[in-house]
Amino acid sequence: MPLFRRIPKRGFNNGLFKKVYQEVDAEALNMFDNNSIVTNLDLFEKNLIKNSEKPFKILGNGEIKKNLSIQLRTIKNGKKRVSFDKITKSSKDMVEKSGGKVVLS
Repeated sequence: MPLFRRIPKRGFNNGLFKKVYQEVDAEALNMFDNNSIVTNLDLFEKNLIKNSEKPFKILGNGEIKKNLSIQLRTIKNGKKRVSFDKITKSSKDMVEKSGGKVVLS
């Protein structure tokens, strides 16, 4: 048996630092009222996400038919602000096309 097969394999695993997003379809946002501001707490109350503390990502599956403002959280990292929650480009275009906007807080 060769030496490299006898020695146990150990090393660095990046899984501890991986950021996992809770996925929300854009079509699920139609359950909110017109001209409402959607935050992470609103998504948690409607059971679209499981944990309000973890980041979420809005995917472009479906179609948004209501005028909504989506509030995404950001984190201050040194001198710059880094987004905590995310939204895909296609879903951002759908929100803006329907008359809403995406707000970074």
